[in-house]
Amino acid sequence: MKLTMHEYFLKAEQIEHIAADIYNHLAARFAQEPTIAAWFHELALEEVQHAARVHLLSIQHHENRRLFAQVEQLDETLEDLYRDALLFRAEAQRGCWGGDLDKIRAQLVSMEEHFATLHALYMASSADPTIASFFRALAAQDRGHAKLLARTWPQPRSPTTDQLKAAAKRKRSRRPRDD
Repeated sequence: MKLTMHEYFLKAEQIEHIAADIYNHLAARFAQEPTIAAWFHELALEEVQHAARVHLLSIQHHENRRLFAQVEQLDETLEDLYRDALLFRAEAQRGCWGGDLDKIRAQLVSMEEHFATLHALYMASSADPTIASFFRALAAQDRGHAKLLARTWPQPRSPTTDQLKAAAKRKRSRRPRDD
């Protein structure tokens, strides 16, 4: 399969949007934990920024077929990574990763490292020097996400005193009255 330069960039951009979809889904899923949800939302925003940067690069270089030296290998790799991204998203949306944040984190680390492969090993290593540094930077950011996910996890905020009082009040209001 021979992809055009436009299709290379479009696939790379779509993969970034799929990653953002995954993080946005997880933010919505953990909305009851504002710290966790905000963290997922921030990661989603970074993926959208990655997609925008890929899109801008595509506008500048969309027809230069000589940007990548190993285009046949890149064709297959991009298609494989795109399918993998769709699979990651489907698994996340179906709840296949469960509700355990540590298990979800392990899946996300795997996903980020997998996506870094696209940027570093295939796009940057075979790219023209004018764009190789761009893909190395994206790979570094993906690896940064993986490292962040691997070593830290934001602590859910403890309920505030007001939240605890409100919950107690709701519980009292549901009790049957002895009149």
